[in-house]
Amino acid sequence: MHHTAYDQQPGLTLCVRDAIVSLLGEGPKYGLQLQCELESSTGEVWPLNIGQVHTTLQRLERDGLVESDEADPESPRKGLDITEAGSGELSSWLNTPPDMTSAAR
Repeated sequence: MHHTAYDQQPGLTLCVRDAIVSLLGEGPKYGLQLQCELESSTGEVWPLNIGQVHTTLQRLERDGLVESDEADPESPRKGLDITEAGSGELSSWLNTPPDMTSAAR
């Protein structure tokens, strides 16, 4: 898990896992596409290793939050999409207010 400055505030964290689920909530994407979108959405101040993206995607798939589209087994790209369980987790995460009782640094 990659932690950010948000970790300074209890209850307000962002990790690669949450960010990927959030991006897949917008629609199907490929691993490299996710890496590029994550980096550009943070102004490229959060560099992300493609290996970390793929490892996170494998865990999300294992946990049933993401599914792969293996329609073309010859293609090196594997399209990924959020599952119903993933959408439920994303909705829960987005609707949980952050704990703002601690002062920001």
